[in-house]
Amino acid sequence: MKEQIFYPAFAMFSWISFMLFYLAYVRIKAVKGREIKFSQFRLQEGMPEKIQQVSNNVNNLFQVPLLFFMACLFLLVLDKVTPLNLFLSWGFVLLRVVHSWVHISENDVNLRFFSFALGVVFLVVIYAGLLLDLIK
Repeated sequence: MKEQIFYPAFAMFSWISFMLFYLAYVRIKAVKGREIKFSQFRLQEGMPEKIQQVSNNVNNLFQVPLLFFMACLFLLVLDKVTPLNLFLSWGFVLLRVVHSWVHISENDVNLRFFSFALGVVFLVVIYAGLLLDLIK
């Protein structure tokens, strides 16, 4: 069972990779469409809203998800991959996808915050469980 933690971890990695490619796509499209100059990427000044949204989201994907990858490693090494932790891991990944989707589309701040906060709660529960198991 413990190898199953690689599936949500790989799904998270895949989503981050997809978003990186999408960011490259929107940037290249904007340069080719003469919406921006290539030199504007030096300091990210004067970016169109769409590019800024996607860029901000990709930035977000290199913050809390890193804690998720660490949690996956801890679960594997400490042999704590349980059905609950798998559920929480998949839930975290799903909520990060929802967060990204909202962020790069209508950018509803309330929905974006809810998906972000609930994902963090899932991650905190994983870490709390690990801590409780270590204290025992």
